[in-house]
Amino acid sequence: MSEKRGPTEDEVLRGSCRLEIILENGQKELLEIRVLSIRRIQDYMAAKAKLDLARCSEILTDKPVGWADSVPVGEVFRIIEVGERLNLRPFAQYVRFGQGQEGLATAILTEAKLLASSDSSPTSVSPPG
Repeated sequence: MSEKRGPTEDEVLRGSCRLEIILENGQKELLEIRVLSIRRIQDYMAAKAKLDLARCSEILTDKPVGWADSVPVGEVFRIIEVGERLNLRPFAQYVRFGQGQEGLATAILTEAKLLASSDSSPTSVSPPG
């Protein structure tokens, strides 16, 4: 894929960009590729993690599941390339947030392990009953 750069000013104002593709049957289709909402970003990232490129293209274009079956692979990659360029900043923010959460989770687990090791002393345990 080409070098990543963000959306144009016009695309930011519209919240989308248009891309014409050619379907498997030879027909042209003009798509509206959108800046994704946070829920759609989560859906997109989940699909991308599974390498479900068809679903990624459907999410970026608000198309139903299965629509990408009529799209040649090269066109799917064009959709994803344009969609990732358009959503570059929200995707980067989402990834940074996730990395921060991983750090937080590690700190919480470390603290829990320390507490568990200090609580395991037999002096404070009383028999049941």
